[in-house]
Amino acid sequence: MYGNNQVAVYKEQKVIGFLAFCVEVDPPDPELYWIFRFMIDKNFQGQGYGTKALNLVIEEIKQLGAKRIHTMHKPSNKTARKLYQKAGFVYIGHLDDGDLLMEKKIT
Repeated sequence: MYGNNQVAVYKEQKVIGFLAFCVEVDPPDPELYWIFRFMIDKNFQGQGYGTKALNLVIEEIKQLGAKRIHTMHKPSNKTARKLYQKAGFVYIGHLDDGDLLMEKKIT
């Protein structure tokens, strides 16, 4: 994907997660960004690292000029659902592969 941004999530000196995002390119929309990868090591889930990383990335995307952020997750991933909803994402549809599509509007 064009213009990928990748962020490692650390606890002290150890990488415990990864997050990747990009601006929409098809069709080009500089106000829409996608968070298309987000992983926290299972040994560190439920400790607030995902919430903090997501909030920091949302702020970074906002600084890049985004008005909306899209992300998606598998219907069975209740942890992702809870995390994204807590951050203000709402459901707006389904993708062709069955993933649930979510959006956060930036104010």
